[in-house]
This record gives sequence, structure tokens and C-alpha cells, in this order.
Amino acid sequence: LVVNATRDRWRPVLATWVVYGVLLIPFALFYLTSPDAALVRLNEAGYLDRPLPEIAGTFVAQLLGNLDPYRWLVSGDPNLRHHAPEIGGPMLVGVLAFGVIGLVVAIKRARADAFARYLLFGLAVAFIPASLTLDAFHQHRLIAVPVFVIALTIYAQDWLLAKGASWSAARKGVFAVLAL
Repeated sequence: LVVNATRDRWRPVLATWVVYGVLLIPFALFYLTSPDAALVRLNEAGYLDRPLPEIAGTFVAQLLGNLDPYRWLVSGDPNLRHHAPEIGGPMLVGVLAFGVIGLVVAIKRARADAFARYLLFGLAVAFIPASLTLDAFHQHRLIAVPVFVIALTIYAQDWLLAKGASWSAARKGVFAVLAL
């Protein structure tokens, strides 16, 4: 919501934060009455009860593992309950390539385009749930990443198919190859 907070939109953004705060009251009451129960699953699956340097190191290692293109394109989640290993990774090469082009375009447009800021922020935070646990490339905790990558392909397609752009024929050729 912060990425959409402008002079004209600060009141609706503030109202949304107030609604979020009100909706968190039941959780806050539950946490105050039984704090151990509220965090038991996080403590079982995660590493946040360790010393801060170890937390930072583990988070960076998990994040880099979750960003690994080989896992996204070839191997997928190592847990057989979550992914069939013979079918390749959870993302197609063309979609990832469109997503990377869209990421670059969205970064260039982010200052003037609120939706680009939203997508960039959403993609960045989509890696956090899986990076806070010890499971390697947990696909269910990374489920939002493909959604944001697919949304970023909008910017790639817009840029590749722009009329009158420099290298228009080459851009259209790249689009055709990736679309196949």
C-alpha cells in the first residue's frame, strides 16, 4: 500500500491500514493469551530463535537458493509431495525470460508508474516466506512469485511490441521466439 500513497491517495491508504489493524485484533488477543502457541509452527520450520548473525546468514543462503534459476526452470521443489521431478521446474523458460525483461522495464518505469512499484515490491517480498524457513525451495511458500513474474510479462510485451521503437524488428523477433 505504501507504494500507492501519493498526496491524492493517502487517505484511502491510511483507511486500509486502519482496517488491517482492526483485523489483527483477534490475532493480537490470541498471541497475548498464548504466545507459544502462536509461534510454534514458525519455530519448528524456521530458524528465528537463533543468534542474529546466524539468522542473517541463513536468510541470505535461503534467499539465494530461492532465487536459483536452475530450481525455477529445471529441478523444482525437492519434496516429492510438492513437485513431480520429471516435468522440469515450476516456470517455463519463456515466461521467466519475459519476466526478466519486464522486471528491467518496470524498474525503469517505477518512478512514474504505481503498478510497476507494486509489482516490484510484491516480487521482492514474495521470496520472504520461503526464505524464513529451513526447507529448500519450498514451492508452496513461493507461490506468489510466479504470479508477480507473469504480471511483469505485461511490461515486457508492451516494450517488445511498442510501435515506432528503436530496433522494432529485433524486439518483435525476440517476442516471437519467447512466445513460442
